[in-house]
Amino acid sequence: MRNKHCLLEVRPHTGRFHQIRAQLSYIGCPIQGDVLYGGKPWLEHQIKLHAYRLVCKHPKTGEALELEVPLPEGW
Repeated sequence: MRNKHCLLEVRPHTGRFHQIRAQLSYIGCPIQGDVLYGGKPWLEHQIKLHAYRLVCKHPKTGEALELEVPLPEGW
């Protein structure tokens, strides 16, 4: 932990909107920049929530798609 910030890996079981944001806020650990859920401001209109890896089915072929994107610089 640096400067009272933590990097978490969260694996939600559903894709419900705001699930991660609401749950972290509920336990007193809001996401930086997520002022709606109690986080401290960061960059305008941005929160520090990043989907590193997504897995889904291709809409036409049904094949599994795996997408990975590293954390942006400065995080």
